[in-house]
Amino acid sequence: MNMREYVLRELENYPRILRQIAVLRYEMEHPAKVSEEEMLDAMAFVRGEHTGSAPGHISDKTFYIAMNYRQKTEDAKKGISDEIAAKLMELERKKRRIDYYVGTLEPRRAQIIRLCFFEGKTLEKAAEELGVSVKTAQLDRKKALEELMELFALTSDRG
Repeated sequence: MNMREYVLRELENYPRILRQIAVLRYEMEHPAKVSEEEMLDAMAFVRGEHTGSAPGHISDKTFYIAMNYRQKTEDAKKGISDEIAAKLMELERKKRRIDYYVGTLEPRRAQIIRLCFFEGKTLEKAAEELGVSVKTAQLDRKKALEELMELFALTSDRG
């Protein structure tokens, strides 16, 4: 993929990045929780009535299985939480990078990029909003993309 395609893809993905960040932040702040009682009740229910145990009775074996399950569940939740945190950090870094690079552009060029890519407006609508001709907006967009290609090219990992 050439640098122009890369920059265009990054700019076009900006709204998606924002949504993903919002979802991941929510997941970090509201992890799924299962209480020990819920886990034990579920395991007792799975045993069924055919075992001859009294209702509500939980064998020692079931208890130890539940405690082992609890530890595995906690380990899995931590692993998932770590994965979410890593993905969130990656997306926030990408967002900050795009924001910074766009922020270095001349104000009208930066606004053209924000309107066309971040807000999804047509070039005509962006030109109208900025009070310039479509031709001027096209030129500003072209120059802005060239400047952004230069900035993104300064790093080798493109990420």
